Amino acid sequence: MATEVRVPRSADGAISRSRSSPFAVGQTRNRRWVLVGLYTLLAAVNLARGFLAFRLVPVFANWPLALPLPLLGVVYLSWGLLFLTILVAAVRRFDARTRRHIRVSGTLYQAVIWMIHVIGDRSSYARMHWWQDALMTAGFLATILWLTAPPDRQGVETKRR
Repeated sequence: MATEVRVPRSADGAISRSRSSPFAVGQTRNRRWVLVGLYTLLAAVNLARGFLAFRLVPVFANWPLALPLPLLGVVYLSWGLLFLTILVAAVRRFDARTRRHIRVSGTLYQAVIWMIHVIGDRSSYARMHWWQDALMTAGFLATILWLTAPPDRQGVETKRR
């Protein structure tokens, strides 16, 4: 009876014995902790934005804002709480379902941020920098997709004994 042994290979075809890369074959554990750090940062930033939006309502009371600050506060607080919920799920288990939730939440978050840009950016200066925002969005989504990819099967051969 043949037994299959998985042999990790490097890019040049040599057998990889090093596990020094945090994103080596089968190292989804490290990817999970990078995502936990990223989602902790996103949760903290959105919760801070949400609380600040409510605190700054009296300061901007006489300003003609495109979007009311309490609405932005609710949006940011909601995203902060959602990121915390997904963060807890990612810490508890990092399976295909959790990875899918991370991808969907990251994509929806960027969609909401772009809706806020389209509706809320009145000045030509803010709109002039949309290309930078688009690059940041693409980089964020690419990072999320890369970190939530299923365990890498490239560079792994099966060997029969």
